[in-house]
Amino acid sequence: MKNNSLWIRTAIIIVVTLIGIYLVIGPRRVPTRSDFSWQGIKNNLANNINLGLDLKGGSHLVMRVKTDEYLKTLTENSAQAALTAAQDAKLPVSGNSVAAENGT
Repeated sequence: MKNNSLWIRTAIIIVVTLIGIYLVIGPRRVPTRSDFSWQGIKNNLANNINLGLDLKGGSHLVMRVKTDEYLKTLTENSAQAALTAAQDAKLPVSGNSVAAENGT
């Protein structure tokens, strides 16, 4: 059983590797011996892989955060969550603040 599983895994690895080599070299022509030399591999990769602007260095992004608005929104959301939690816990709530019952 283990031997059969090993053969299946090996076959899958070989098939995936061959498909990958075929896709890199390209289905446009029959591979030659020179395609498997170091220079041939470099040429094939250069011809078949196109880099986008972000990888070529032609794109520059800057992200800015408006901290005042973020902190205001964060504070409002936190206050609302605390108020809701206090109401769910049946604590006496007056206005926008939570009042402790019996000093606890």
